[in-house]
Amino acid sequence: MRFNKKILSLVLAGAMVVSLAPSNVGVVSKMAAASGKMSAKSYDYDPAYQTQETLKDESGEKVGTLTYTNKAYFNSNLSSYNNMTLESEDGNSIYTDTILFYDFDYNATTGTTSSAIGSEDSSSLDIEDMYKKKAAEELKKAGADEKDVDYSDKLNKQVSADWKADVKVGKKIYAKLLYYYYDKDDKKQSGEVKLAFTLSDSYKKSEDYKQYAIYKYETDDDNADVITDDNYLYSGLTTVDNAYSIGSYTYQWYKADASGEYTKINNQTSRSVYLKNSNVIDPQSKTDDKLKCIATVKYDGIEIQSIEYDYTVYKVGSDSLYTMDDNYSNYSWAYAKKDGKAVLNSGYEAINGATAKYTWQKYDEKEKTYKTIDGKSGKTLTIDKCTDADYVSYRAQIQISVGECLYTSFEKTIQLVENPPYSVNNKTGYGKNAEKDDADGKYYSQYSLSNNVVPGDTDNMTVDVKADTGYSLTYTWYEYKDGKWNEITDAKTNVYSKKFETADFDSTTSKQYKCKVTATNGTLTYDKSCFIFFENRDPEMYEDYSNVKYGSTSRSNAEDNALKTAIGSSATLSGPKVSVNSQYQLNYQWQKFTKIDKDEYNKNHLIKVDENTWETNTDYGYTSVYDEDTDEYVYTYYKWTDIKDATADTYTIASVTDTAEKSDFGEYRLKYNAYKAGTTDLTNAKSVASGEFYVDLEQFNGFTALPKNTEDNYTLEVGGTIDLGVIASIANTEANNQKYDITYQWQKYDSKTKAYTDIKDATTADYKKENITADDFGKYKCVITVIDKTTKAAVSGVKSAEFEFNIKQAVKSENNTLTVKSESSYVVNHKNVGDNVTLSVAAETADAAKYPLTYKWEKIEKDSYSDSYGKYVDVMGADGKAVSTADYALNIADENAFTTYRCTVSNGANSEKVTFNVLKEDNFYAYAAATKSDNKTFIKKAGESVKMQVVNGSDDAAATFSYKWYACSSNHRSYKNEDDDDWYTIGAGYVQKRLASTTSVYEISSLTDADFDVNYYYCEVKNELTKETKTVTFYVKKYDTTDITFTDLDGTYDSSDTSDIYVELGSSKEFGAVVKNPESKNFIYKWSFEKLHKDDTNCEYDYERALDCTTEKLTLSNITEDNLGRYTLRIYEGSAADDDTPVITHYFEVSKKDAAAKKFTLSAVGNGQTGYYRSVGGNVTFATELSTESTDTVTYQWYQGGYYDDDDDTYNKGDAILGETGSSLNLTNLRKSDFGKYTCVAKAGKLTDFITFSVSEADAITVDWNNDEFDIYGGGASYNKTVKAKIGDSTNLTAVVTSATGDAISYQWYEEILEDTHYNFYAKDNVEKGAYKIMQGQTTDTLALNQMTKDAFKRYKLEITNGGYTVNVYFKLVRTDLPKVSVKADKTSLEKGETAVLTAKVTNLGDKTATYQWYKNGKKIDGATAATYTTEALFSDLNELKDDEKSVTYKCEVSTDIDKVSDEISINFAGWGTIIQTKDFVMKGDTVDIGIKMKEAGDWKYTWYKKDAVSDEYVKVPEATSATISAIATSDDSKKLDNNRYKVVAEKGSDETHVSYYAYADVDVFNISDMTTLPSGKVAAYNKDADEETNYNQYFGYGIDGASKLRMTFSKDSNLYDSNAALYVFELDTQKIHRFDGYDLAGRTYVFDSGKCVFELTSAGSDKYTSGTDGFTVEKAINPDIDYSTLSVSKKSVKLNAGKSATITYRALDNFGDTTKVTAKTSNKKVATVSVAAGKVTIKAAGKAKGAATAKITLKNGTKKATIKVTINNPVKKVKAAKKKATVKKKKTVKLTFKVTSYNKAKKTSDKITYKTSKKKVAKITKKKVSSKKIIVSVKGLKKGTSKIIVTIGKKKAVVTVKVK
Repeated sequence: MRFNKKILSLVLAGAMVVSLAPSNVGVVSKMAAASGKMSAKSYDYDPAYQTQETLKDESGEKVGTLTYTNKAYFNSNLSSYNNMTLESEDGNSIYTDTILFYDFDYNATTGTTSSAIGSEDSSSLDIEDMYKKKAAEELKKAGADEKDVDYSDKLNKQVSADWKADVKVGKKIYAKLLYYYYDKDDKKQSGEVKLAFTLSDSYKKSEDYKQYAIYKYETDDDNADVITDDNYLYSGLTTVDNAYSIGSYTYQWYKADASGEYTKINNQTSRSVYLKNSNVIDPQSKTDDKLKCIATVKYDGIEIQSIEYDYTVYKVGSDSLYTMDDNYSNYSWAYAKKDGKAVLNSGYEAINGATAKYTWQKYDEKEKTYKTIDGKSGKTLTIDKCTDADYVSYRAQIQISVGECLYTSFEKTIQLVENPPYSVNNKTGYGKNAEKDDADGKYYSQYSLSNNVVPGDTDNMTVDVKADTGYSLTYTWYEYKDGKWNEITDAKTNVYSKKFETADFDSTTSKQYKCKVTATNGTLTYDKSCFIFFENRDPEMYEDYSNVKYGSTSRSNAEDNALKTAIGSSATLSGPKVSVNSQYQLNYQWQKFTKIDKDEYNKNHLIKVDENTWETNTDYGYTSVYDEDTDEYVYTYYKWTDIKDATADTYTIASVTDTAEKSDFGEYRLKYNAYKAGTTDLTNAKSVASGEFYVDLEQFNGFTALPKNTEDNYTLEVGGTIDLGVIASIANTEANNQKYDITYQWQKYDSKTKAYTDIKDATTADYKKENITADDFGKYKCVITVIDKTTKAAVSGVKSAEFEFNIKQAVKSENNTLTVKSESSYVVNHKNVGDNVTLSVAAETADAAKYPLTYKWEKIEKDSYSDSYGKYVDVMGADGKAVSTADYALNIADENAFTTYRCTVSNGANSEKVTFNVLKEDNFYAYAAATKSDNKTFIKKAGESVKMQVVNGSDDAAATFSYKWYACSSNHRSYKNEDDDDWYTIGAGYVQKRLASTTSVYEISSLTDADFDVNYYYCEVKNELTKETKTVTFYVKKYDTTDITFTDLDGTYDSSDTSDIYVELGSSKEFGAVVKNPESKNFIYKWSFEKLHKDDTNCEYDYERALDCTTEKLTLSNITEDNLGRYTLRIYEGSAADDDTPVITHYFEVSKKDAAAKKFTLSAVGNGQTGYYRSVGGNVTFATELSTESTDTVTYQWYQGGYYDDDDDTYNKGDAILGETGSSLNLTNLRKSDFGKYTCVAKAGKLTDFITFSVSEADAITVDWNNDEFDIYGGGASYNKTVKAKIGDSTNLTAVVTSATGDAISYQWYEEILEDTHYNFYAKDNVEKGAYKIMQGQTTDTLALNQMTKDAFKRYKLEITNGGYTVNVYFKLVRTDLPKVSVKADKTSLEKGETAVLTAKVTNLGDKTATYQWYKNGKKIDGATAATYTTEALFSDLNELKDDEKSVTYKCEVSTDIDKVSDEISINFAGWGTIIQTKDFVMKGDTVDIGIKMKEAGDWKYTWYKKDAVSDEYVKVPEATSATISAIATSDDSKKLDNNRYKVVAEKGSDETHVSYYAYADVDVFNISDMTTLPSGKVAAYNKDADEETNYNQYFGYGIDGASKLRMTFSKDSNLYDSNAALYVFELDTQKIHRFDGYDLAGRTYVFDSGKCVFELTSAGSDKYTSGTDGFTVEKAINPDIDYSTLSVSKKSVKLNAGKSATITYRALDNFGDTTKVTAKTSNKKVATVSVAAGKVTIKAAGKAKGAATAKITLKNGTKKATIKVTINNPVKKVKAAKKKATVKKKKTVKLTFKVTSYNKAKKTSDKITYKTSKKKVAKITKKKVSSKKIIVSVKGLKKGTSKIIVTIGKKKAVVTVKVK
């Protein structure tokens, strides 16, 4: 029987399983029990904790099995319901009668108990309660009194102590299970079985524990940096399955010293440790660190469990751990010819101690996936000889690691493209890319060239290529016209000469021509590459408006910027200065808008385009004025009239007049057109580009004043110049000029007095001040006054004019001065009291000195007793001051810390806010019932009911919840009652209403149209304990089969309200709505058009005008610029009266095609799965992959809680998750609050994309299948089943379902959508092919499909819900009567002229009749309509057989009246001969063996030829008549690289049996004389006068006699950065070729498997290469098989004081002669230790080393060794004379003893000992004897007197006075 590992209750044929609690004993009847096999299933426990016991009857026979969990945890229950499964042997049920629990003293053998606690006779046992009872008895025995105040504390301490003691010894709890069953005679039988539960620890290591990390240090301490996943190491505990959380957690971190011993790190007692903290990681120490964390669980202060975590922190340098090729892109092209070599470069390499792992994958075209290439693990992938199968996509996966820690990973995709068998002369400037051939799906090379011509020009379009040896070329030219390529029949050479006329362009700015080059060598034809020529006639018109002050490019805007002048004064109208290129000339014409009569207007204001289309003539217009007397509008008509001789960009009126006969005031227009240079007849000439500019000339009336510039706000920097001005005038009459004058006064605003004050001497129309300071910023005013010239007084009645100006200090734009890299909001999940979390804001300022960053942290006060409750207050640090740093280390000290934090970052000029919502791990969750999601959609009919229900909860038992329901709508007026004032505005176009329900349910008993008009309903659930809220949204949609979507009919669907239609001028386009209307609704269609302004860069549109089209689609023919704009389709339902609102309004933006945007697509890794089901406590990983052509840096951010706004068609991604900035998101130990949606947003430059994932709770609904074909997947949330049937059959799809929760089950059926994916604008919903749509009315557990047609065979889904859970059951209905065909051949490999017999075998045909049709290479074979077909003689012409003719594909198509199936097979040419060649490239004078091996036996005769370099003809090789020859490589002395080509002709037979076959062999020959100088060279810049080799290629050689390999080191400045530059290395011995570019060589060392190599430095044939800086230098070359290693030290011994150090230098070369680092080891760490650096070792004496101790330091460099002896100094502590005085006779000797005490008493002192006599003539020292404890000095008396004998040891001394008698 299959176990589901879920609690399961089933109802089958009247049988029922009830709870195992004692109260239910006896409820089950015999009939029920005997009706079927039953079992109670347990929860999903760890199998390691499972125990099985055999159930037996009275005779000892097995009747069943008991499976139960044998672990017991404190604070949890043991019960039969949760822990046990009974399984019968015969299929009948076994039932629990009761279970008896006993204490620890239970005797499992005798069944007795001491009853220390008393037996438990129930179905469950509370372990904590049991311990409390036991502890109470022990306290009672000890005399404790329950009434004591501290009794509770004593009890808890005793409980935890008992638990700790029992867990340590693994004590057991015993129980006995009583059960019964009915035997085969239906007689009730009983039995019992003994159980044992082991007490166990409740905690284990968290899933997020990672053992390795990386610390990245810098040499500058102030700039030390840390890099791990997020700068932290994490430890943490998680409970074992089925255990409860008890006690409190504590953490302590430790660090290992050099000896490996761990010491505690002070103040590091959090779950996480910040590596940047100096007491955790020492930046000065560069050795890897070992850290340990011990997590301890305490219950009431007593430790009950601890867990250790071990960490390795790898330390690396401050430099990058990897390099990346310049111009790197994660998608690139590579090109190689057939049979040529291809080298694909991953682009990444590990450096600075890191390691790189490379995995290469190749795309499998059949399986549509990448597969790993075995044995390819290098930075590059080399394909030595490319075949057709190699031209696919490749993927390199790179992992950069340090030690065992993964640092980062990358992925690169490379498309390998076949190069044609000819070379392209890039002097012509062709651009190169690769295009996909739709016919075979492969990529091929494509070249392009653009040229500029005008009508009348002749252009010679030239394809400049050179065929590969043995190939001939033909050319076919095409012209792009009418949307396709059309062959030019008379163009067959490499040059196509075309004279262009205006008509050639058809109103477009370019023409396209294509040349397909076909290369053939007799057996192979290649015609996949092509050359595209773009012939342009763009005049490159440019308008310069720098000198234009008045007017506008828009007529409507010209009035706002009119030129005003007085009558009699002059006026100059200025337009833009326009330029065009030299092939064009420009014509200006000024026009004035003059009056005309109505008849002329009516006759000319419309231009007829065709029978159905009229366009407005923009040269005509009118104005209208309302006449109140007549209650009518009075119209005046105008036209634009040319002004004679006004043909420049400016037009001057010498004296402006305004009379009844003539007025110069009015509207003016400047029109400018571009014509071909030299055009004289402009009347009939056609303009290729044009523009317009409008100026209104208006009259000045009296005194007029204006600012000189339209700006009144200026932004300047300190040191800048204020330059302000005004223009004032009086009406230009003689009287005025004699009587009046104008005065000016400039003022500055004083912020202290709040008033303007005059600026001294600022009394002219202009005010200028240079080199301004900070005090000069502020507000300025100019007061302009008209005065009397005589009295100098202001003229009464004429008001002064005032103009204000504001001078601001320069602040750069926000993006430049303040950049906040953090998200605007973060969510911090799953935190507890005592946790620590760092909240950080990342920001940058453009000028730190000028705009320094400041940070202000605030939080919403959660303390309800505070006066600031609910408001933002400052966040205070430990020092009592407000936190003002970018990072805030938050310690969650109490419940009030769970709140919203806000950081305001500012730089003085701008500021931004970042919020952090810190949430408690109370597992507060809320979701829509039956969805596990925060939203749910109902599809209902009018009159049906709907029940919206929220499921919510929290782990905190004290939590209570409140509910608020709302309806939200943008269409409320359609159902709002006149007296209903409950609706209120919540945003643009939206209102909402509070609903009456305050429970978790809101129901509508009978849905009306008003209910469907509500956009959505939502419930706001509030956790009253934590004040946190969650929102659950419900959509109620009306069931309707109407489907309306929009497309341009090329299959491009769009879900927004605007479709972008891209067209080519001159083409045609049809677009509109696709309407499916099965309910026959009355739809009315109305089209309108708004023309796009040609000169408006803001894409503004002209007025909207109706179009004469009433169908759902619109067709544009011969599209011109005038057709570009916005088309609007309004669809009405029922009628289209003026006050009707369309059901759909859709816009089509028609614009010219532009260059394709860069690809940037984010998708799910693998099979694309984005929805997951998991159980609580489970884990899930969301992984993304990015496909992009962008080279910008890619960033990621994950968000939680996103939602889709169905009405706005927008997606809100939710809150950013703090620290989650990678391409994947890993969620562990899932809580209920974790279930929902997660969104990943990727950005690179201006490109962005996002993808949304979801994780839902695995459900407690079980489907009983009893079917071997059943498959479970998706975490137990979905079921799959395949149902087989035939057309015409009937079948029922059904599932038997049980709900473990006991809630009622509901069903809904869905069917697979077979239509193409689109958006249904009528239903406002997506329709996705392969998704499922609801089957209205199908709401039972069974779907009946009767007399099925062909269309019924698809997928079906049954959605099963029980209020809180959902299960999906999928059925796939497949046909069993579908015919199958298989094509076989008697042989698939044919020799010349053979035939093959093909047979098509059809099975599963039934009673149907089959017809046959055969095809060859896709073409129908006439008359081939039988099941068997014999081919014609294949591969007959051996000499002319091309590669694509060596394989033929045959297909047989079999048809019946309803089906069509096919199969195909390939027949291949077996081949004749194969060239055998030992070497492809050699040095001049070398010998190379060449041969041919014939496949067919026979008397073959051979003739060999060699191609002559001068005549280019093949010359017969004398006496070369065998199958092989030995050729001596020759070369033209003027060439560094030459080619020897050989041809062999093999023949046999004569006359009709004669067969002739030929083949070629090529040998490249290098002619290099200098093979001893280290190669070095610079890439040659292009020289148009030089030959190809000089331009592109340089050759060098190097070799070492007797060497089989070369080890070469390149200089650090070796680089080939230019995309065209490369270095090729040819290994002469192995025939390998290596390619290097970019920084492949810089400072690198490579080993080549050849003692001689040739180097080719190339610019890849680029005439654009001019840098002259790229190149390479080989600094060193050796034979790597010779050992060059050495090792020497500067000192072989050293003496040190304890605790002191000494540095000794060494010289070490590795076996390649390079400087290397040695290893060093001490013989005794207690004496001295050693550390190694480059070129030196540091020896440190141990602090407690004993004096005179020695150690040997051994340095190793491979097999070389050197030793240094270390001796610890033994200084003297004390020296004392045994006697201070001595007497000796003359000429006699006395021995003086000095007692010596050294630090190491057992050894002699290492201090220097000196001996001295004060009077040498009285006594002298004759002998000294030194030991560890004393010195004996012999002194001889010389003459009578006294002398002092002084012994000095180090800084100590002793004196003896010797008296000589």
